[in-house]
Amino acid sequence: MNFSKVIFEDKIKESTDRILSILNSISEADGSIIRGNANSIYVSKRTYIILNELYQSSVGIDSMIAGMLLECVHEAEKRVPGSGAMVIKLIVGPRADLENKSYDDISPTVLRRSDIVGLLSSLSFSSTITDIVTEASSMAGMTGKIFIDVSKTNDTLIELKSGYNFSLLLPIGPFYGEKKWEKNWCKCFLIDGVIETLGEIDGLLQDASKEKEPVTIFARGFSSDVINTIKVNNDRQTIDVMLVSFGVDNLKTLNTIADVAAAVGTDIVSPMKGDLIAGVKFYDLRSVEKIICSNGTVTIINERARPAVLSHVNDLTTRASAEHHEIAKLLNERIRSLSSTCVLISVSKLTAEINNITIEELDMALNVLRSAANWGVTISNDTGQERIVPAAGASVSKRYASIFLDNINKLSVAIIKDGST
Repeated sequence: MNFSKVIFEDKIKESTDRILSILNSISEADGSIIRGNANSIYVSKRTYIILNELYQSSVGIDSMIAGMLLECVHEAEKRVPGSGAMVIKLIVGPRADLENKSYDDISPTVLRRSDIVGLLSSLSFSSTITDIVTEASSMAGMTGKIFIDVSKTNDTLIELKSGYNFSLLLPIGPFYGEKKWEKNWCKCFLIDGVIETLGEIDGLLQDASKEKEPVTIFARGFSSDVINTIKVNNDRQTIDVMLVSFGVDNLKTLNTIADVAAAVGTDIVSPMKGDLIAGVKFYDLRSVEKIICSNGTVTIINERARPAVLSHVNDLTTRASAEHHEIAKLLNERIRSLSSTCVLISVSKLTAEINNITIEELDMALNVLRSAANWGVTISNDTGQERIVPAAGASVSKRYASIFLDNINKLSVAIIKDGST
C-alpha cells in the first residue's frame, strides 16, 4: 500500500461552486450581522451555521473546502469585525473583480457622530444598540475606554467615570484569549514588597473566602507557592483573588506603586518601613467601584479617589514643567495613566428583553467601532447597495478571499493506492 497525490480539479470546482451557491442564496434578512458563536464570529449567524454544518456533516472534498472557507472567514473577522461577510461576497463574485479591486489606497474619513450612526445602521445593528454605542463613544472621546456591565436596576445607564490605567504583570492570568477579570466593589491590598509565604496573607484569604468578596493584591512579586495556591483556590471558587505584580525594582516601580495607591485611595504597606503584611485586616481594606485586569493592563475606576488623584496629578504636572526633558517624559506618562476617562454601559435586563438585544451584540458593535476608529470608514458597494464599513475591512477581506482561492488552486489529495493493482 502507498500514498499517491491526486488532483480532482472537476470535483474541487463542483464542490466549491455548490458551497458558494448555498451561501450566496442567503437572504439579506438572514444575513444580518450578529454574533454567531462564542469564538467571536461576527458574520451572519445563518452564514456561520451553514458553513459549520457543511463542514461537520460533509465528507471528503466538501468538508475540506467548507473548513478552509470557515477558517478564512474566522481569521478575517478576528482582524476586522464585519469583514467575513465580504470575504464570501468577493469569492462568489467574478474572479476578475477580486483581481482588479485595489483597496490599498483607501483614504478613510474622519469618524464623526454621523459616521458612527451610519456605520452601525448599515451593518444591521438595531436602533437601540446604535443609540447606546453612539452616546457612549461620544462621551468617551478618542482616548476613553468603554465597558459593558449588567445593570442591577430596571434602567440602562451610560456613565462617565474617572478611570486609571496601568501596565502591570498578572502572574496568574487572565492569560491571552481568556476572559478578562472584571469585578465590582473589589477590595485592594497594596504592598511595597514581595509576598514570600502564605502565612503573610492567610488571615486575609480566610476572611475573603468567608465574606465571598473579590480581592486584588498588588505587590512587587509573589513566590511560586503563593501564586500556585491562589490559582488552585480560585479554580475551586473558594476565593476570588487577583495577584498583580509591579515588576522589577526600579524608579518606575516606585512611581507606579505611588500612582496605584492614589487611584485606590489607600496607604501602602511597606515591610521596609517595619509594616507587617500579616497585620493588615481584611475589613480595613479599601474597595474600588470596578477593577478590570486583562492582557497586562489594569484599569481602576474609583470616583471616591478623584479629588486625591487630581491633587496628585497637579503635583506631577508642576514637577514636569520644571524638570529635564527625560524626567518630564516619565512624569507625563504617569499623568496620562491617571487622567483617563471611562464610560460604563450598564444594560438592564428589561431593556435587553424589550429591544431583543444581548450584551454580546453590544460588545460586537463596540469592536466594529474600534476597528473603524483605528482605520476610518469608507463606502462599500459589494452588497449591491451603499453602506458604511470599516475601511480596513476591504483589504482584509481581499486578503482572505485570495488566500482561500489560492488554497483551492493548490489543493491536492493524498489517497491510498494498492500497489498490486
